[in-house]
Amino acid sequence: MMFQKGWNPWPLMIGIAAGLTAILLYSGLYA
Repeated sequence: MMFQKGWNPWPLMIGIAAGLTAILLYSGLYA
């Protein structure tokens, strides 16, 4: 992963959102 001077937190936010969505989906399926 390359860190640039104009680094933005959007990839991190997208990753967190994807993780939370996956957790919610698994919780809904196996609740």
